[in-house]
Amino acid sequence: MSLIKGQNIEAESIKEINRGIRSATGILQVKEDSGALSMEWSFDQEDPVAFLHPIYQSLEKLLSNGAGNRIKECGECRWLFWEQTKSNTRKWCDMRYCGSRKKAREYYRRKRESETG
Repeated sequence: MSLIKGQNIEAESIKEINRGIRSATGILQVKEDSGALSMEWSFDQEDPVAFLHPIYQSLEKLLSNGAGNRIKECGECRWLFWEQTKSNTRKWCDMRYCGSRKKAREYYRRKRESETG
């Protein structure tokens, strides 16, 4: 969460991330799907933390591309999302859910205030 809030990240957290990225090795292999070829990582399914490897690989790609400052926390549900707008001003993970809930609450709040005020 420090990254999202613009705070320094603890050295121990960085060490843990680096350990995870180093452990996220697998076998890169070609995959065919309906005549199209792509590359896919294959992991040792006996590894008890193999499910984390794709997450660490995605994190490595994200940070390698300099997009770490595009990770934001949803103002509604607090989940993390990757901000992709040009203006870098998105506030919700998904407008259909979190954004519309927030806007609906604001609308009804303003409506109540205008009726009582």
